Amino acid sequence: MVWEYDCGKIVMLTNVFENGKQKCIQYWPDHEQQKTPFRSISLLLVKEEVYSDFTVRRLKLQKGNEMKSVLQFHFTAWPDKDVPKYASSLIHFRHKVNTTRTLAKGPLVVHCSAGVGRTGTYIALDNIVNEAKERDYVEVFRSVEILRNQRVNMVQTAHQYLFLHEAVLEALMCPNSGVACRDFPDYYKDLMQFDNSKKKQKLQLEFEIMNGISSQHDEYAFTKGKSEENRGKNRYSNIIPVASEMPFLSTTVEGRNEYINAVFLPGYRNNKTFIVTQMPLETTVVDIWRLVHDYDIPTIVKLNHDIQKVVCFLDIDLLFIHIRKYYYIVTIVDASKTEIKVKTCRFIDAAFDIKLYHPLTSLAARVSQQVIRSG
Repeated sequence: MVWEYDCGKIVMLTNVFENGKQKCIQYWPDHEQQKTPFRSISLLLVKEEVYSDFTVRRLKLQKGNEMKSVLQFHFTAWPDKDVPKYASSLIHFRHKVNTTRTLAKGPLVVHCSAGVGRTGTYIALDNIVNEAKERDYVEVFRSVEILRNQRVNMVQTAHQYLFLHEAVLEALMCPNSGVACRDFPDYYKDLMQFDNSKKKQKLQLEFEIMNGISSQHDEYAFTKGKSEENRGKNRYSNIIPVASEMPFLSTTVEGRNEYINAVFLPGYRNNKTFIVTQMPLETTVVDIWRLVHDYDIPTIVKLNHDIQKVVCFLDIDLLFIHIRKYYYIVTIVDASKTEIKVKTCRFIDAAFDIKLYHPLTSLAARVSQQVIRSG
């Protein structure tokens, strides 16, 4: 089909295995530069690029002496008969699909497992957002109805239908904000300008839009952090981690449980690139070192340089008080007095070092200086 209809892009919205069940046959080779035959057509995996929520594979099809290139965009963060955790991840994925050019002239192939729920939601989102560019209104119901006239159960569940509305809203309110690196200094300067019609700085207006579309969680998501045994471990009562995003501590320490005020955050290539946490309280110093130990953390970036009355968790005296009796001693090997202060620490019972980076000046001031220099 891909060969006959000259399809240059494939959007895959399912994983090969989900919840222990095979949802799709893997129809591409396992490794780069590996070739797999499919009767008269052979398929070569040229390159695979993995991002936090999706993977892009460059494939080359060969039939006889003729060759065609195909791009497969594989979204990996969409559970069957459910929805992605955040609409922004799917919107970014759609932008990647639509802005990547191919030489093929054929239609876009979209599939999940059954080809109705996730597939219908993605196609409806794409249709509605494209339609909105030409008109000043959208018709979500009508768009889904048209799809269902051509294939049964497109947008399969009520949850997917609700998510479709949320994704359309976010896509229309927040058009792609990607900026080429070379253009960012000018982009930043423009954001700092005053919008006379709105009587606000452009950056402030963008921030307000972001606040308007930020995910909302019900109280149940914060139960762990607000429990009686854990509430004293939070530096601020209104900054509590969402349970589904928390790292849990596994190292056993008498009188301590698995809780720490911290969450995983995604990076460019991985959805658990960072762990973000509060500056530890004097009573939670042991917990941050349990976190470092349990998750093999090699680097700590400490940003609150201007807070004078917080416990310094790298103070050698405090480390002996809080860490040594729980079998973890951290010794300061090196400390250099530069603009970015670096301390290298070593667990006595572990074979890895930990580096801590501590800016001695305001990060906001550093950004402004860099923009001025590059401008």
